[in-house]
Amino acid sequence: MKRPINPGRLILATIVSPAIGGLLAFVLLTIFDQGVFDDPLGYLEFLGTVVGVGTMLIGWPTMLIVGLPLHGWLCHKNQRHWARYAGFGAIGGLVPALAFGLFEGGGNIPLLLVGLGVGSLTAILFHLIRGPHLAEA
Repeated sequence: MKRPINPGRLILATIVSPAIGGLLAFVLLTIFDQGVFDDPLGYLEFLGTVVGVGTMLIGWPTMLIVGLPLHGWLCHKNQRHWARYAGFGAIGGLVPALAFGLFEGGGNIPLLLVGLGVGSLTAILFHLIRGPHLAEA
């Protein structure tokens, strides 16, 4: 018996997981760039601006263009294990990382690693919020 589709969980997962992924990406890129935290208030303002804009310009479009079609495909193929989401999320995270790497002249290994890790963790978070094991796509 199929369970009813809960669109609220899908919408919540689509909105929340890229936002948290954007926060994680910013923190990791700041650490890789050896950013200093001398001015905590200024840092928090900068953090809010960059994460907000980054999520709107990078996270949500990537989720809509890459993540949701992959989620639909994985559900169609009945592949609902979190590890599948993590693997495809890593690939999805490489898309914006490679795009930014091309603009920066390429060869930015920390950016690619952050893209892999954040994409994977964002997909796992999406999986946990959406609960594809609980309902059909």
